[in-house]
Amino acid sequence: MKTILMLGALTAACTVLNGCVTKPLGREESLTQTERSIMTCRDIDIGIARTQAFTQRIVNDPTDARDVSGFLLDWGIGNHMEKTDALKSATNRQEQLEHLRAQKNCPLSTASAQSAN
Repeated sequence: MKTILMLGALTAACTVLNGCVTKPLGREESLTQTERSIMTCRDIDIGIARTQAFTQRIVNDPTDARDVSGFLLDWGIGNHMEKTDALKSATNRQEQLEHLRAQKNCPLSTASAQSAN
């Protein structure tokens, strides 16, 4: 009986710790209908630049103690899933902004032209 209680307590502790060591990287939100209707070409360029900066922050995220702890507790699955979801949200927003730019016949900005090369 004590073994079962200890095993249950250990499982609960690992579950709690696992949630604590997964790094929250954030998400880029999809464009709303309001954003689509009121964004100017300049706003779209700013949105694209912010999304690119978000992506670079995620890609270049340095390894820290949470990565090591996450690997020890769940073999890094939680942090990998978080990174994948964050990058997917950024890619989705980037595509929406690029599509909106084309819809509004916006010229390609200097910053966007440089990042495309």
